Amino acid sequence: MVALVVAVAVGSAAMAPAAGAGVSVASDGTRVTVAGYRAGGEDHEQWASWTPSGRSVLCRELIDETNGIVDGEGVVAGLSWPPLDRSRRALWRYWLDCRYADGTAVELGSSGLGYVYADEVVDYDAAVRTLAESYLAETLAPVVAVGSSPPSGLVGIEQWFWVEGIDDVPVLQLHDVLGRRVVLRLEPAEVRWSFGDGTGATFGPQGLGVAGAAGPVTHRYRWRSTTAGPHASYRLEAAVSIAVRYTLDDSDWFEVTPPLVAAAERDLVVREAQAVGHG
Repeated sequence: MVALVVAVAVGSAAMAPAAGAGVSVASDGTRVTVAGYRAGGEDHEQWASWTPSGRSVLCRELIDETNGIVDGEGVVAGLSWPPLDRSRRALWRYWLDCRYADGTAVELGSSGLGYVYADEVVDYDAAVRTLAESYLAETLAPVVAVGSSPPSGLVGIEQWFWVEGIDDVPVLQLHDVLGRRVVLRLEPAEVRWSFGDGTGATFGPQGLGVAGAAGPVTHRYRWRSTTAGPHASYRLEAAVSIAVRYTLDDSDWFEVTPPLVAAAERDLVVREAQAVGHG
C-alpha cells in the first residue's frame, strides 16, 4: 500500500473525470475523482480534486494495487469498503482523507472508499495511436516513395537508395485528448530494406538515405532482372518503423508499441552490360 500526500489548487482539474469513481464530498461543491488510465503499456491511477468556490484541498490517498484480486472485506479508519462488483476486475481500491487548508476535515464518510475497475480505465495509448495512424495515413503515406541513383540498375555497379517524403527530424504535435494536454512525437526508428533479389539490410534512422547522393544504403546486383523479358524487374521495398511517443500534461515520455510502419516500394529494372570488341 502506497501513501501519497499531494496539495491540489482546486478550481482547475488535474485531469478530466472521464473514468473511475467520483465522490461528492461537501456542500460547497468540492469533488474528488479517482481514475485509472493506461499509458506506456501500463495501468496507472490518478486522482484530482476541485471546488467551484476555489478553496484548496489537501488529500492523503492510500492506493492498494489489487492485480484483479480484492477481498472486499478490508477496513480502514473504522470504515468498510463498499460491496465489490465481482463481475468486473478491480485494479485498485482506495481511501481518501481530505482536508481544507485550515485543517478542517472534508466529510467523505464511506464514499471516500472505493474501487477503480479495469473497464473504467482510459486508454491513452489507444487514443494516441489513433492520432498517429491518422497522420500516417493522411499526411505521410501519400508522399512516401523510394528513390534510386541511377534510376535503373546495372549488374555489378553500386547503386544508391533513399526514402522520399520522410526525414529524421521528429514531428511534434499538440493535442487535447480526453481533456488532457498531449504532445505527440513521431520519428523514424528503423528502416528495413529489401532489394528484391533475396537480399536486404536493416538500418537505424540513417537508413532513410540521402536523396540524389551517396549514402549508407547501397547495393550491387549480381544478376539481371531481365531474364524473363526486357522489362522484368525486382521489387524494391523500404519499411520505415515510426516510433510513437507522447506526454500527458508535461509528464515523462510514454511510448506506444508496436511502432507504426510507413512502407514504400517500386519496380527496379536491372540490366547487364556486355563489352563488344571491334577488330
